[in-house]
Amino acid sequence: MTSVNLLGAYWTLASGTNPWTEQEHCPHDLVRRAQAASRAGFMGMGFWHTDLEHLSRHRSFKEIRKILNDNGITHIEIEFLCDWFLDGERKQKSDERRTMLLDAAEGMAADHIKVGDFFNEACPTPKLIERFAEICTLAAERGTNVLYEILPAQFSQIHSLDRGLELTRGAGAANGGLMLDIWHMVRNGITNEEIARKFRPTDLISAELNDGFLAPPEDLHDATVNHRGFVGEGEFDITGFITAVRAAGYNGPWGVEVLNYEYRKLPLETLAKRAYDTTMTAFARLPK
Repeated sequence: MTSVNLLGAYWTLASGTNPWTEQEHCPHDLVRRAQAASRAGFMGMGFWHTDLEHLSRHRSFKEIRKILNDNGITHIEIEFLCDWFLDGERKQKSDERRTMLLDAAEGMAADHIKVGDFFNEACPTPKLIERFAEICTLAAERGTNVLYEILPAQFSQIHSLDRGLELTRGAGAANGGLMLDIWHMVRNGITNEEIARKFRPTDLISAELNDGFLAPPEDLHDATVNHRGFVGEGEFDITGFITAVRAAGYNGPWGVEVLNYEYRKLPLETLAKRAYDTTMTAFARLPK
């Protein structure tokens, strides 16, 4: 089997948190979090903006990076930036968060920053492209990449590969590309064949794994935030997705993003080990 590096996305390892509430930051000490991820087998970790704000009250971003390095965590994901294509007060607040995320990415030597839209805001395509290119320019100065995450149509106007590629290729930034999460691909009806056919290695994709059931959920928002499963627990074509993303030229670390209400109650070490082991089992089953 090809060597596989896994990155524990923020919400996967965020034991004791609750998304979209005042308890978005992880209550566990960073050293313990890094140790749990490393002992489970992860070589990467993700960090949500509210968690970074909490951590930075006690440590500099360079100090955070040293803790991660000391525990063998070499791939870092920073998220999430919304409202970057709007105007007015929301854009101003987005710019403030952007500065913090860029500071974190530089200090922590992050692989990339995730951007996107959760609120299905309307915006002309030329403006989207221009604003995305601006973020990429700022990120290049900090030595990091910017990935637009394609989400379902309920959340974002960019919910197809064609629209996503129009954005990133239109921006023309070497450090700009797309993030593909299998959950969002399934919910958007994007096939593995389409991924393999339409992507080029220069599209700088990154990919995330989790699992779920094929029937459309009654409440997509609730399902997305609270009911994603560990890899192998559902009906998603994990093998087909991995094969398609590799065929598109991707050979970087694989994110594991499992947002699940019950799993966030698990002890940190149990959560990390289960997320890692279930995902590696799926890679072990790939055709040789």
